[in-house]
Amino acid sequence: MLPPRLQDQLVNTTLEKHIELLRLFFIDFESGLTTDKALVRRLVTALQFTSFSFGEHIIKKGSHALGVVFIQTHGVTVLGCNQTVRLLDFYDGSWCGEFESIFRQPAERSFVAVNKHNNTNLSTMVYFCKPDNFVEILSDFYDFDKFVRTRSIRRRAYIRYLE
Repeated sequence: MLPPRLQDQLVNTTLEKHIELLRLFFIDFESGLTTDKALVRRLVTALQFTSFSFGEHIIKKGSHALGVVFIQTHGVTVLGCNQTVRLLDFYDGSWCGEFESIFRQPAERSFVAVNKHNNTNLSTMVYFCKPDNFVEILSDFYDFDKFVRTRSIRRRAYIRYLE
């Protein structure tokens, strides 16, 4: 067992790494909205880790998302409705699944694990927040909830536009 001071340092270091991973998620470039530290802490502590093999579905078209997925390493590609065209790639520090989680909608498109070098031996590592936890956390922060909902609708519209 670690002494209390070292435990605090370990927890703070771990939280800082997670917060850095989510940095872009919390930025509103249009309004300059700043994120409440309590929101950041609640979301970071609700995250769970998993990994996906190259080509594995992170979110499959027609199914519900496992939650809001934050990409730690490698990437995710968004496939078109016919499942053959790559519409958009997300890499380290990006996220997906927020629309499906917030509005409890099945995915219109598949999100598949990839990497920049198409190396089939590399797994995409992600953190995710389950839909119910994500919605509950957002519900306590009205302004940020409104911002995330609006941004998720815009991102969905952009992906539709690409197709």
